[in-house]
Formats: sequence, structure tokens, C-alpha cells
Amino acid sequence: IITLPAEDAEIVGSTARYEADKRAIGFWTDEKDTVRWKFKLAKQGVYRAELELAYPNSLAGSEYSLKLEHQNYKLNFGARVPGTGGWDKFQRVVIDTRNFVITLPAGEWTLTVVPVRKEGEAVMNLRTVRLLPDTNAFV
Repeated sequence: IITLPAEDAEIVGSTARYEADKRAIGFWTDEKDTVRWKFKLAKQGVYRAELELAYPNSLAGSEYSLKLEHQNYKLNFGARVPGTGGWDKFQRVVIDTRNFVITLPAGEWTLTVVPVRKEGEAVMNLRTVRLLPDTNAFV
């Protein structure tokens, strides 16, 4: 499992910032702001992505893209932010990649969360991104 916590993220932009009390990136009100992590995979693997996030039910529907980059290898997955019951009600959400096999080669990677469309006053509160080994995938 690759765990990328909010406190280790590089925030690029003007409004998004780390909120220590929530252990999450919040105040993400500018769609131009992005959040990224660098990580290393020791060996190739097949993964699915999971975000731990919070968002009010009444504002659900913002869209974001999860970008994975390694040398000339690039992957991009789009998803919608679901309502979780409030800005402090964190839930784990798996990005639906049933039609894809996410095979990541070993090496240095960059994972970036990029807003596509903001539905309400902010993109989301983001606590963690995880890459979970997909033991059901056929390679």
C-alpha cells in the first residue's frame, strides 16, 4: 500500500492549505490549485486508487482528475467528489477503474490531484490518497 497523507503533499496554488486539526487539505477554493506527491515504487504492481475526503452532500458533484506520471508514462483518471455528510465527515472513496488495469512500473512517480470543475465553494477536503494493490486484476 502506498499512502500519501495530506501533510506530505506539495500544494501548488493560492488558496488550498493544510489544516492540521483535520489532517487534511482544505480551503481549496481555487480550481487552479493542485496537490501533488512524489513517491517511489520498488517493483511493478497493479493498483486501484482510494481517496479519503470530506464534502457536504448538498454540494456533491465537483470533478477532479488523478494524474500519475513516471518518465514518459502518464495516466489520468477522472472522478466526481461524492457527498460525505460534511466538511469534517471523512470517507474513503475508491476511484472506479473497473475498465482499466492500473499497472505501474517500478521507479519514481508523481501523483497530482487536479480539479476539473468545482460544484460549490471548494473542491473538497482531502486527507489521504492511497494506492492499494489490486489482487483481483488480470495482467
